[in-house]
Amino acid sequence: MLSDLDRTLFDTARFFDNIWEFASRTYGFDVEQERARAPEFFRYTGDLYDYRFFEHLRSSAGAAYDEADFIAKAQAKLGGTYLYDDITPEAIRLIDAIVTFGGEEYQSFKLSLCPELDGIDRHIVLQSKGEYIHDTFDRPSVLIDDKHLENEILPPATFIWIDRSTVAEGTLSDGYTIRSFDDLPAVLERIAH
Repeated sequence: MLSDLDRTLFDTARFFDNIWEFASRTYGFDVEQERARAPEFFRYTGDLYDYRFFEHLRSSAGAAYDEADFIAKAQAKLGGTYLYDDITPEAIRLIDAIVTFGGEEYQSFKLSLCPELDGIDRHIVLQSKGEYIHDTFDRPSVLIDDKHLENEILPPATFIWIDRSTVAEGTLSDGYTIRSFDDLPAVLERIAH
């Protein structure tokens, strides 16, 4: 099984809040002002964007910025705290690879804060996940993602939408929609048959 990272396994909103609080304490800038500037550092690929976090941080911190030092301190302070509660060891064992959209540096940084995911193959892409999966994986696969990619994922791959919201926004035409990874084994069983 293939899994997305952001908002699927990884609580990206909580991370974004925490990393900017940590950065503002480290470098002494106004966190709200910098959070508001984030869109200035988005680079779009179609409808998707790659957030150039380290470019933004470098711009905010100025001469005091030392990337390796910041990463090491962030890993020590914030590591191991961003997987959703339903990402248990049993759920992690179901994942063969992570396929995540974004820049290598930022996505690798977020993954470095998740030691529980060490050993899982990682694919960091700046293209359509559907095309990438079709071109890269030579056997039928399943992708779980928080974005509606139903029309992008081509057979023999199967798509599962994880909707972590409390209000249902709809379901996929084949019914493969879950609210948490706790629901995943039943859906995988349905797909297998």
